[in-house]
Order: sequence, then C-alpha cells, then structure tokens
Amino acid sequence: MEISVVIPVYNAEKTILRCLESISSQILPCPPLAKGDEGGSFEIILIDNNSTDNSVQLIKDFISKNEGLNIKLIHELKQGSCAARNKGARIAKGKIIVNTDPDCVADKGWLRDIISSFDDNSIGAVAGNIYGFNPQGIIEKFLSIFTLRGIGEQRIFDSYNLFTGGFATANLSVKKDVFERIDGFDENINIFGEDHDLCARIYKAGYKIKAVPNAVIYHIHRGDLRGLARQSFHFGIAHSVLLKKHFPKGLFIELPRVTYIKEKFGVPLWINLNSLDKKLFFIFLAGYFIPTILILVPFYFLYHASDIKRRAETLDMPLPLSEGLIMSGLLFIKSFFITIGRIYGSFRKRVICI
Repeated sequence: MEISVVIPVYNAEKTILRCLESISSQILPCPPLAKGDEGGSFEIILIDNNSTDNSVQLIKDFISKNEGLNIKLIHELKQGSCAARNKGARIAKGKIIVNTDPDCVADKGWLRDIISSFDDNSIGAVAGNIYGFNPQGIIEKFLSIFTLRGIGEQRIFDSYNLFTGGFATANLSVKKDVFERIDGFDENINIFGEDHDLCARIYKAGYKIKAVPNAVIYHIHRGDLRGLARQSFHFGIAHSVLLKKHFPKGLFIELPRVTYIKEKFGVPLWINLNSLDKKLFFIFLAGYFIPTILILVPFYFLYHASDIKRRAETLDMPLPLSEGLIMSGLLFIKSFFITIGRIYGSFRKRVICI
C-alpha cells in the first residue's frame, strides 16, 4: 500500500459523493515510491465525526456499489477535524497520508502527481494547488480568488514564518513516518490553523515541503455571506494561535509592499496594516482632519475592483467591473472579520495580533 487518502466527514451529504467519485476515478497506475514497489495502490479512509445528516448512509451506499475499491468508514467521537484526521492516519497502511476534505473534487491526475513529487528524502510533505469548483454565485467566485489558494509555481519551502510556508489540509500530503514523528495534528487547535501548525512542525523536524501546482484539488466554497464572515473570523483567531505557539517572542509588521520580521522581540506582536479594512480606517481618520481626502474612497474601491477583475481573468473567470466592485466590498468584510478574530484571539492567547 502506497497512499492513504484521509477524509474527515461532518455533515457533508451535499458534496461527499462528488468527492468520492473523483478520487475513485484517479488515473493509475501511480508511479512507485521506491524501487521494488508495485505502484498504483491506494486506500480511502473516511472518518465520520458525528454527522447528523445523511452523510454516513451515502458513504455506505457508495461502498456497497464499489466493492472493488479499498474504502474504509470509521467513526471518531471526539469532535474536530484534527482528531478525525489523526484517527484515520493511525489505521492508514500507506507510506503517504494524503489529506483532503469532503467538499473537494480531485483532478484525475491528483494522486499520480502527488506521489511523483516525493522524489527526495528531504521532502516530508507535498502541497498541491487549490482552485474553486465551478463557482457560480458572486461569493463563491470571490472565495475562489481569495481563499485557500495554492501557488502557481513549483517551489520547495524549508521554514515557516506566518506569511509563507503554511499550506491548507485540503491538499496536503505527508509521509506517514514524518506524520508520526511529529505526533500528527495538534488536537488542541479546534477550528483553523492546524494545517499551518503541522507545516511548522514538519520544518522543525528537519524536513521540507514541496509545493506543486499540477496536483490539483477543486474546492466547493461556501456560498453565503454568513459563512464568509464566520470563516474569516476564525482565520483571525488562528493567526493569534500560531503567533503564540511558534513565535512567542516574534515581531511581524505588514505594511503596503513592505514586511518586517524580527523573531527575537520582547512580546509576540503581529500587526497587519496592509488589509483593506485598516487602509480605509486610516483614510477616514485622515478625512476627519482633511475632509477632501474622503473623495479618495470611491476611487480606492474602483482600484480594488479592477485588481480583482485582473486576478479573476488569470483564473479564466471573466468578471464585469460591477462584480469587481461588489467583491471589493466582500474583501472589506473578509478583512474586517479577520481583524475582529485577531483581536479576540489576542485576548485569549495574550498576544498582540491586530
């Protein structure tokens, strides 16, 4: 057995079948991991995390209709994706633990491209690319542009610094012996940030992470404003958690086009002055003293709208300028709730993260 695909499942009845169908139809054989291996074998491990919808029955029906596939369904009572992923990894027989989510659809060559990227003993993990799956509504399109994106070029990372080196579990594969050596996911991190924490510990264990653009997962994004706000808020909390755990004396300052990092500082401090909400705050603050400055606000949103339109075109997602303007408003909402989450997390973790 070479690959174990581990998928935590919680109330995923709307997406789980599409996910399973895409994984079960992978292009095979996968190349062998080492000389003497046969290549091409993989298992799928689904961990139900106390679903209350029809997810479990759908999975059972899929297994009964696909008896030739190596699929296991297990249960984890402890709530949280970290506990679910760890339980799946413990029973996995593969040399590679391939993490993804039940709201993801795999490209046909996904597993083949992942396993071929473990071409050096120093590579402890491989991070693939993430695109939006057939985005329709404006929020889905927005999230396809600004959330869970991979990188567009192959690159090897050897360190984590809050800005780079962290990758989402929607498309993150780890050697099982490395995963076990670092004790898997931290189950004390309940909602977001567990993926970047895992990456940081992979580096500390002496391994590198290879980012490969050709190993592609398509993510089915949330399509409502409430989900966007909630996700952004928890991203902000995760920032404070990661700052406290990995840089307890680090200084991180983000300015437009400038980033300053000092890993040995008196207190954990992360200030982002480059987000849209903070830029607008300073414009309105200046406008209090010089009212004519407020004329810049609509032009600033137009600037962001044209930039969003440009980004969308690189993803073959043409947008009218009107949708770009709406998305610039969504970008403000996203950045605002991230800031609120960072402030909330700062009080909880006793750091300064704003």
